[in-house]
Formats: sequence, structure tokens, C-alpha cells
Amino acid sequence: MTQKMRLALLSAALAGLCPVCQAAAVSLTVQAGRPGAEINPAMWGIFFEDINFGADGGLYAELIKNRGFEFPDPMMGWTKISPSLAKGQLFIRDEDPFDPANAKYLRIRSEGTAHFGVSNEGFRGIGVREGETYDFRRRSGVWRGSRR
Repeated sequence: MTQKMRLALLSAALAGLCPVCQAAAVSLTVQAGRPGAEINPAMWGIFFEDINFGADGGLYAELIKNRGFEFPDPMMGWTKISPSLAKGQLFIRDEDPFDPANAKYLRIRSEGTAHFGVSNEGFRGIGVREGETYDFRRRSGVWRGSRR
């Protein structure tokens, strides 16, 4: 990192503190001829810390974990609901998707009249608040016979 880059970073950091230190005058002396510790030139890039699922559910109002079945384990976040009398199968499919931008989907094949389906764990639960409005969309159809 060049001295010019160090000064730019230091200036940016100090600019962020200005609202905190408005009450007192600050004096800063930069000794450009006395560099500090050497920094490995291979150290560069961006660091993003995913705190409390900020990358998944904190940056926008995402409530459903792995809604597109795109995680390495496509059923991660999903649990089969199959009470004692319920029978059926779950399939993650990508043939003939409803939307090419979201190619994977879940096909639920229920074999009988007992309730059979899935539940999503959300991000440490699904935080639904009284008085809020939520949009829920799904595409579904009923197939009878041998279609798999």
C-alpha cells in the first residue's frame, strides 16, 4: 500500500469521526517520512462479516431460508411435514421451471388424504409482526396419474 493510499484511508476514517468530535478542535500531524509497520502486498480485498444472517435476511425483508432451493443441500431450511398417516415424496426439480431466473422448485407428491408438506425454519424463526403486510407467492398445480 502506498503512502498516498494510507493517507486516503486515514482521511476517510477521520472524516467518519467528525460528527463525534464537533465539540473539540482536533489537530492531526502526519509524518509521511516515517512509515509504520510493513504491510504484506498480498493483503488486499474486501471483508464482509455476515452478522446475524445479514447477508441472507437482514439486507432486505427475506423471511424464508433457501426459498429458491439453491443451497448446496437444496432442502436446507426446509422440513418435511408428515404426520403418522401422511405419505408422500418431495422432489427438487429444475425441468421446465416457472421462471428461468429461479430454475429450481419443489414438487410435493402426496399419496393420500392426510396432510403432507413442508415447513421453513426461516432465520432463527420467521418474524411476523402484527399490523404488517406480507406478500406470499407460490405457483402450484395438480397432476394426476404418472407425471413425475
